[in-house]
This record gives sequence, C-alpha cells and structure tokens, in this order.
Amino acid sequence: MKSRIALAMASVALLSLPAMAQTVQTTQAVAAASQLYQMKAGQWRGTKLTGLNVYNNNNEKIGDVKEIILDRTGKIDAIVIGAGGFLGMGNHDVAVPFQQVKWLDEARDHQPVSGSSNPRSERSVYRGYPDHAVVNMTKDQLKALPEVRYEQ
Repeated sequence: MKSRIALAMASVALLSLPAMAQTVQTTQAVAAASQLYQMKAGQWRGTKLTGLNVYNNNNEKIGDVKEIILDRTGKIDAIVIGAGGFLGMGNHDVAVPFQQVKWLDEARDHQPVSGSSNPRSERSVYRGYPDHAVVNMTKDQLKALPEVRYEQ
C-alpha cells in the first residue's frame, strides 16, 4: 500500500515538472518583453518617420518621407522621398540609401515646438522621432533619380 502511494506521489511530481518549467519560461518571457515597452533615447517610432520633411544643405524643402524600405532582418536599407509635384499630384518617389540621410532632432528654424515658449522645454522629453531629414542633393538631383517601383 505504501509503495502505491509513493508511486502515485512520484507520478504527480513528474507530471507537474513541465508545468513548472513552462511557468518559469513564461515569467522570463514576460520580463524580457516588458523591457521593450520603454523607448530609449536613439530609438524611433517608424510610423512617425513617414511624412517628415526633407531638406537639402541650403535649408530648402525638397520633399518628404513616403516610405521606409527594410530588409528581412529589420535593417533600414532606404528611405523613399516624394519629390516634386503639387498637392500630391505629379509626385516623383525616389529611394535614397539610409546612410545618406541625416536626421536632425532640432527644429530647422529653431522655433518653439507645439506652441511652447521655450524651444528646449518640449525637447527635454524624448519624442521618439526626429524633427526632419537632410539629404545632400538639390531638388533637381533628387527628381533625376529613378522612380521607385513597388513589386505587385
């Protein structure tokens, strides 16, 4: 009789080991994932990059960010810039390698952001995206690049 009870208890213990291991793994996964919810300086919100103004070195607006091209590992390969056009018509979308784009957090005209009287006051809280981009090209050089073709 005692051997049956001991056998039953051993069986229950063995059956509960995978459940305990799964609980430990789940707890570790939740702890690791919770660290990702806090943005750190230097990380950007991808949805906020689209629509940003793009300027040249002469501080002339030459387009805006339309798309972000990623590879399968998540590395950004290129930025698609909409150049030319008027009110969205006749726009010419071109790809510029990510390394050729300079991202600036400072407002280009150094004016207060979002109605603040102090331009630095709202910058002390990290927004999660830059203010604008700069490309070392003129608007004509940008428009001369081949238009981006998307796979169907």
